[in-house]
Amino acid sequence: MKRLFQEWKSIFNWDTPKEKELWRRFKTAQDAFFAKRNADRKRREAEREKNKAAKKALISEAQSLSVSSDWKATGEKLRDLMERWKKVGHAGRMEDDALWTEFNNARQTFYRRREAHFNEREREWSINRQIKQEIVSEANRIANGGDFSRDTTERMKNLDTRWKTTGHAGRSEEERLWTEFKNAKDLFWASKRSDNERRSRERHQRLNDAINRKQSQIANLWNQISHLESKRAGLRNTEYISNINVWIDEKKAVIRELERDIQDIRNKM
Repeated sequence: MKRLFQEWKSIFNWDTPKEKELWRRFKTAQDAFFAKRNADRKRREAEREKNKAAKKALISEAQSLSVSSDWKATGEKLRDLMERWKKVGHAGRMEDDALWTEFNNARQTFYRRREAHFNEREREWSINRQIKQEIVSEANRIANGGDFSRDTTERMKNLDTRWKTTGHAGRSEEERLWTEFKNAKDLFWASKRSDNERRSRERHQRLNDAINRKQSQIANLWNQISHLESKRAGLRNTEYISNINVWIDEKKAVIRELERDIQDIRNKM
């Protein structure tokens, strides 16, 4: 349009009505063009301002999300913001570059924090896996050691406490380690119960044997007493009879002591 105007000026003659009419028509067309151009510029400027405002709103959302620790939900929200950003038109070349830098910085702030969090979590899980693997190994040694003493039982209980106070080892490893630990514990406690039952049977048998021995002693003493009583019936020597009575009383005293022993043993059974 500017080129046309310069050409017009070089050939225009104001002296004739026809030339003036042509100028009026040219000027009208020129004014219409500039009016449309200005209107288009204003429309595009308004569109850019609208896009700029939309991008600033997205930047504000991204900045508020950048400090969140809700890693999964926030990651999804930022992906949604990115899709919304792509749908927003231009805000002007220089503005777009500055706005994108600001928007992307907010996104990257969150992603760096998330990466640092998961790296630290993985480091902690690695330490916890090592600790729990050691617990599992110790539990297996105890479970297969055949020692069910009080000290060993306390060691197994302490492993349970250590397990509970040790953090997570990662989803897949945690399940595997727990299964191995539980199997070792189940084996130990089942073996301990079996050992206790065996010891109980052996103790019960020993106590029964002790009772049988004492009952046999009592029966033998009663036989002795019966023999002495028969012998005493045919005697006239008072001193000898007196001695037999003493012997009988002594044997009865032993019987009473044996009977008390038997009762004590039964109370322990």
